[in-house]
Amino acid sequence: MLSHLLTQLLRSFGIFFRTIRAFFTRRLVGLWARLKRLTNFSRQATKVAADSLQSAAAIAKKPTSRGDYVETGRLFISKKFLLTLAVGVIVLALLAYFVAWPFLLSHFFTAHFYVGDNRIENWTGRVVVYSDAEKTLPLYEGRLEDGLLQGQGREYDEAGLLLYEGAFADGRREGKGTAYEAGLLLYEGEFADGLYEGEGTLYQDGVLLYEGGFAGGVQSGEGMAYYANGGVQYKGAFADGLYEGQGTAYDEQGVKLYEGGFAQGLYSGEGSLYPAENERIDAVFADGAPDGSIQWYKAGRLYYDGEADGTVPMGFGTLYTQSGKTAYVGRMANGTVDGAWLVTLTAEEFREALGESGTADYDKVSGGFVISSPAIGLSALCSYQTADSEPAVHTVYLSAPRESRFALLPGQANVTLDGWPAPAVSTRQYSKTDGVNLSTGSYTSEVYALDGCNAEVLRKNDQAVLVRWALATALPAASDADAAAEAEAAAKEQAQLEAFLASLDRMNGTGAVQQSAENPYYGQADVSGAFSGCAIASDAARAVEAMLDYWENAEQRAALEGSLTRTQELLRDAQNAQASGTGSADAVSALQSRQTELNGQISVCTTEMAKAAMEAAAAGGGDPALYDLSGLSVLFDPTTLQVNDLALVAAAYAQAGGDADSADSAADDARTLALKTALADLTAAYSGVNSARSTYEQAASAASDAAGAYAMGTGSKAGWYEALSARADSQTALYQAVGVFTRQANTLNELTGGWVSRTQDWLAEALLPLYDTSAQ
Repeated sequence: MLSHLLTQLLRSFGIFFRTIRAFFTRRLVGLWARLKRLTNFSRQATKVAADSLQSAAAIAKKPTSRGDYVETGRLFISKKFLLTLAVGVIVLALLAYFVAWPFLLSHFFTAHFYVGDNRIENWTGRVVVYSDAEKTLPLYEGRLEDGLLQGQGREYDEAGLLLYEGAFADGRREGKGTAYEAGLLLYEGEFADGLYEGEGTLYQDGVLLYEGGFAGGVQSGEGMAYYANGGVQYKGAFADGLYEGQGTAYDEQGVKLYEGGFAQGLYSGEGSLYPAENERIDAVFADGAPDGSIQWYKAGRLYYDGEADGTVPMGFGTLYTQSGKTAYVGRMANGTVDGAWLVTLTAEEFREALGESGTADYDKVSGGFVISSPAIGLSALCSYQTADSEPAVHTVYLSAPRESRFALLPGQANVTLDGWPAPAVSTRQYSKTDGVNLSTGSYTSEVYALDGCNAEVLRKNDQAVLVRWALATALPAASDADAAAEAEAAAKEQAQLEAFLASLDRMNGTGAVQQSAENPYYGQADVSGAFSGCAIASDAARAVEAMLDYWENAEQRAALEGSLTRTQELLRDAQNAQASGTGSADAVSALQSRQTELNGQISVCTTEMAKAAMEAAAAGGGDPALYDLSGLSVLFDPTTLQVNDLALVAAAYAQAGGDADSADSAADDARTLALKTALADLTAAYSGVNSARSTYEQAASAASDAAGAYAMGTGSKAGWYEALSARADSQTALYQAVGVFTRQANTLNELTGGWVSRTQDWLAEALLPLYDTSAQ
């Protein structure tokens, strides 16, 4: 049956094509005969056209006679049908070429384009785009919508290696995908707007580098960084590709190095270091290192608590025994006890420095007696008491301790001899000393000449076994050295006073106040350069206000920090006095309260400085920390100024600036009132400066007297420090008074279009061009 149908179908197609051939053959023969008869083509053109139209119309009509058919043997085929069929074939061919084929190509096939093909811009469908005309190096592939990659696709580098495979949106990487570099896995995870975004995994040379959160193409949020060996390097928070926030760092063997806060990839804030097995150092970190004091634990018990330079005990601190008792309370240097400080102590002070560890006394040793702490390995040879002096330390010995947790000899833990001069090296015989844990024998000796004493290090097989500090004389001489130092400090304070008062005298004409000493919170550059970024005069005026705020708070902060340093020293003295039974808890408590108060005030100043810096930047000013801000201030006698003269200046400035109401009487009255107010405020501020200066001079004189009394032994350190703090407070008040006057001068300068700058030469180079521009 199927064979019969196919046979009939083939016969029908044969009849159809023979009919078409016969039809067109007859027509061509007829036309050729007619052409031969025609001698004038132009005369016949109209007739031929008309006949053709009539023939086409006739064919298109319903057949009514045998002439409307084409005879093909046994079949008659309508001419209308043949015409319709021919037109249909042509239409179908056109549709297939211009519609069907592009549709199939875009939906079911993949088009291959050279990157320079103009069709790419508007193409919709699957494509492979090549970087070369020969189409051998693919550039990207996937589905385009209006020329942009959408959905899943791939990108390749110039060598044809896979660069990215994953989701696209509007031609950019979006969603989950995998990135490669030089054919090696680089990243797999989420993308947004072409960048790593969300959860992902980063590789380097195909090796796992990081897994966790991303934002803007870099590590952000919680994540883990890895070493090349696959071990975890860091686990915690990231920001902008760096460690930021809470996290934990490890070495390549997986041993924890640090746990705590990070900032910009460095240890920052509260955290814990793990320098060795069963050891931990707690501290507040800054820029990757402990900032200030540390708490060092060994085997879970506190070992050291105190000041440090990084992780090296340096400054005042406390060492503890395994049982939790204090083994040493005093100064540390280079990771060990400060022997140069210990030889300045009395015998009683040395006992106090040994804390609760337990001591042993040895009488009649080299003309004195030895106080020894076996737990820490620290001993001191002291002089006997005389009618003129109490027992004092002469020589300090540091040897092997009874408790192994104490590692205080050079070469152990963080102990160094940094800062010591070159030694004189020899070999000598050492004789056993009572209370010192070292046997008689021959040792390599290194002798150092230090400030105030001599030091010796004995070594056996290059290992330090003893450190000895000794005064050059038989009796302690610390008191004379202290008196000389205090006298030198008093002289320095007096010199600063004279320099400051001289600068105030220079201010009463033109110019600016100069601080008595360099302030660490702003620089030395000419302050006029700070206003180069200000676009208009009002911006410059705002910048002046902000920088004055910064200057005042910087001066106050420096003064407060000086007071804090003195308070901390007094607190240590009071604590030592209390520990020795000669002080009181009330004195310690009062100093601790004062220390807390000063820290709070310093914090406020720091915050205000930061706010002022931001306000200056918002007005177009430079960073206040870079400039000599004392150049901002101005001081002159405002009582000689005339309101009417200034009103004329202000009116002229307003008119030059295009103020339409500047000539109005109401505007004149308003300006005059504003100028009167400004002059009144300026006069009051000037009076405040003079009053503050008088107070400062009195406080400075009192501080000078207190320094002299302390140097001569008729006054106390506490009294001198109190006078110094009072002088610092009055100096801060004077700076603030000058700042108030300068602000009022700045207001007057705005009202008068730069009159103060012109007449007082105040920031003229920076401000006058701005006021002149405003007046044009």
